[in-house]
Amino acid sequence: MNTEEIWNLNKIQLSEGLSMLRRSRNMTLGELSEDSGMALTYLSKVENGMLVPKMETLSRMIAAYGLTIQQFYIWLNSVTELRD
Repeated sequence: MNTEEIWNLNKIQLSEGLSMLRRSRNMTLGELSEDSGMALTYLSKVENGMLVPKMETLSRMIAAYGLTIQQFYIWLNSVTELRD
């Protein structure tokens, strides 16, 4: 998987995927903020589709869950397939 593949996700898929991942881990935005070192308001805007993070920022967010970008992409595809 490369950068192009992750950006083929549209903004809605990405924001919903990040929100689903956080909720599946029973984390609050506050906990994610602490674990990632990112501002809660920024994370909220990303999850609500108001901002699209740069790849390095996305990597940091995903790392707070103990995942790589590749693992997130695979997880998101599997969850999306289950919903369809």
